[in-house]
Amino acid sequence: MTEQASAKKARPGGRTERVRKAVADAVIDLIREEGIEFEIQAVAQRSGVGRATIFRRWPDRASLIGEALAEHTSHFEVHLTGDWEQDFRRIAADLRVFFSAPAEQAFNRTMLSANSAEFNAQMLAYWEPVINKIKAPLEAARLTGAIDESTDVEAVVQMLTCTLTIESLVAEFHDLAGPRLSDVLIDQLCRGLRPPEKQQSKSDKARAHR
Repeated sequence: MTEQASAKKARPGGRTERVRKAVADAVIDLIREEGIEFEIQAVAQRSGVGRATIFRRWPDRASLIGEALAEHTSHFEVHLTGDWEQDFRRIAADLRVFFSAPAEQAFNRTMLSANSAEFNAQMLAYWEPVINKIKAPLEAARLTGAIDESTDVEAVVQMLTCTLTIESLVAEFHDLAGPRLSDVLIDQLCRGLRPPEKQQSKSDKARAHR
């Protein structure tokens, strides 16, 4: 391949990228409407991309779902400030917004209801890099002693993501009086993550103000 051809193939926003995004968006829409048993012909019609092109690049439904998941998860970004608690609270707020998006709700409902081990494995695989980004500030804080060194970061992130997922899917949570369960959980996690001496210091200050 010549340098000119290589540059043309990799050009950001070029035809290849437009085709990829059109197909990914079509698959996301179809999963929202029909679940994971969509027809590839429907992808072609929805995306405006020829069947031959689709079959050449995405030979089966699993590869199409993978493309849709890659496109979807690419929209969640983690911005770190170096302050673990500020970062954790910001990530939680951003996740809440992300989980409320129709596409994410469709993926999560499918994972819970479709009983497809293959789809669930794909979901977990494409979310793994995002989960690692969420864990990063907590892992760094644990290593520096900013949070308790015995913290199970994996468990903390699972509690957060599972709670936010449930809240996004169960309408009743939006009608409950008082603070959201996830807000209470985040406050409790932040309090519990602090090293014991810092927890004690905050308790002492609270008693001094009584």
